[in-house]
Amino acid sequence: MRSTLIFLAILFAPSYGQAQTALDTIEVSTARQLTPLRSALRTIGLLRDTRLQSTGARTVSEALEQIPSLDLRHRGPLDIQVDPGIRGGTFDQTLVLVNGIKMTDPQTGHHQMNLPIGLGDIQRAEVLESGGSRIYGPNAFSGAIHLHTPVSGPDRLRATLCGGSYGLFRADVQGQINTGSWFSYASVSGAQSDGYRSNTDFTYGNVWAQTGFIRGDRQLLIQGGYNAKAFGAQDFYSSRYAEQFEATRTLLLSARYSGGTAWRYMVQGYARQHNDHFELFREDDAYYTYRDGVFVTGQGDTAVFFPGVTADWNYYRGHNDHRTRVVGGEASLSHEWGRAGTTSIGIEMRQEGIVSNVLGKDLDKPIDVWGQSRGQYLKGDQRTIGSAYVEHGARWGRWTWNGGVLINTNSAFGADWLPGLDVGYRVAPSALIYASADRSFRFPTFTDLYYNLGGARGSADLQPEYSVNLELGARVQLAEHATHLALFQRDGRELIDWVQWKPDSLQAENLTRVTMRGVTVGWGWTAPIRWLDHLHVGYTGLWAESEALGVPSLYVLDHLRHKVVLTGQHTWNHWSLSWMANLQDRAGQYVEFPSGQSTNYETVFLLDLSIRYTRPAWSVYLSGSNLLDREYVDRGNVIQPGLWVQGGVQVDLVR
Repeated sequence: MRSTLIFLAILFAPSYGQAQTALDTIEVSTARQLTPLRSALRTIGLLRDTRLQSTGARTVSEALEQIPSLDLRHRGPLDIQVDPGIRGGTFDQTLVLVNGIKMTDPQTGHHQMNLPIGLGDIQRAEVLESGGSRIYGPNAFSGAIHLHTPVSGPDRLRATLCGGSYGLFRADVQGQINTGSWFSYASVSGAQSDGYRSNTDFTYGNVWAQTGFIRGDRQLLIQGGYNAKAFGAQDFYSSRYAEQFEATRTLLLSARYSGGTAWRYMVQGYARQHNDHFELFREDDAYYTYRDGVFVTGQGDTAVFFPGVTADWNYYRGHNDHRTRVVGGEASLSHEWGRAGTTSIGIEMRQEGIVSNVLGKDLDKPIDVWGQSRGQYLKGDQRTIGSAYVEHGARWGRWTWNGGVLINTNSAFGADWLPGLDVGYRVAPSALIYASADRSFRFPTFTDLYYNLGGARGSADLQPEYSVNLELGARVQLAEHATHLALFQRDGRELIDWVQWKPDSLQAENLTRVTMRGVTVGWGWTAPIRWLDHLHVGYTGLWAESEALGVPSLYVLDHLRHKVVLTGQHTWNHWSLSWMANLQDRAGQYVEFPSGQSTNYETVFLLDLSIRYTRPAWSVYLSGSNLLDREYVDRGNVIQPGLWVQGGVQVDLVR
């Protein structure tokens, strides 16, 4: 192995002497302290602002598609609902953070990508491609996606307008202003579309603001955001009741203060509220209207769960409303001991609560749903989560290591411990071999525990699920080239999934065991030639070993088997051309509606392209996604859009 990596370093020797300065400035969150990317002891998928914007991606998830270990399963376009998974993990097993704040929603992982930021607000995206509970706590079961907005930058004001297929209209405004050591940034964005087929129309809006200061080693960051979505949810959760509708709202507030040199400290507090309004039968003049306690169509058909049954229990009586609130705080302290390394300690407290008309235990008194004339919260639940951790890392010659343990307590599930160890050996200045082992877990969501509607039934007896993650990797990083290879295994136990024991029902259960093995390999070239800016190719392959259930499961046994991603960007004078080719081969099956037959997912090849003409103060662009107009599904019977074209103009009003 050592001779192989030295050979690779020699192979890339033309840029060898430039490697260290450039790559040492890129820091990533693979441990409690930021680490230079070239020294990271874990596999990290990293996208900075240039690559985030360079494929013609319209949304956060479309940009993240460049990372081959990520499985981004869309139920709607333009991030209306997208479920991220890492190395075969589910959306509930993946943690999403914004500037260090966990976006976990205790109702369901479907909501953690309801972000109050857009693609234009992100400076850097990191993907920890293995279990991260030692670093991030619960729910980083298979990894974490960490999105960073810029905390400083030049004064600017930018506006973007665009339109496209299916009545798409989008508008974005972003602005930054600096006064002495203080910085302030704000953005407002929104979009709407008529939809690409029946009941797929949507609207959404974001507001994001942050302010703070940087004074030497001290930094203050105050941030807040609001996201609102309303969309037709055709086939999202059931094809038997296909004409669904959902509206969500997310509110996030946080503050963080940090500083110190030899002794570094950080304190932060945060609060997140999420509202979810779900209609199994869409209430709209074109669908169903409410009359005398039931929902009927314009033709007089009544909304029922089972056609032909006239019993009172069979009538659909009302919609689902859920409100989750999460408040928490965290404090950490670290000290660098010189050659002995760096020690970090910290604590976090977090309270998660829900009120709902269907999820939880009976409330003492109903609570009216704000903004709904008929809705009431009748049930609720809450839990308190506490964590304490210690971590130490050091470098001895060519060896680097980092290890620690997190102790977690949960008022509903008791206490547990999550250890981990990372070790690296530098065989050459730009070549590193690394290995890691850790134990991760996640708690059942309130949906897993309590949901009971439309044939889906949760279980109050569910327990946390656990994984032991092993990884062996190698990385060669040079100024113009980057190559990495990783072999990994995740041994999951007591996994939570929705199992289809009967054709018309789903049951949440702790499955026994699933072992996921795989390989990730990638190569990137930042080209020194005029017409090619960069070229990247990546591949992830997964092989699952599980106890045979004999029946379909909804998530755990349904994952990408192979994913190949190729991206590039070309420039000539004022013109640029960006593209992404994506091949996905998915394991698992879904029950096709209305035939009821178990159906294999088809392999799909997707091609996206964007052309842009840029002048100093403005640019215009034209982009297309799914250029080959492939019909495919990411999840069950939810058909994805075919060819979607959009064009727009971007103006820098202050530069």
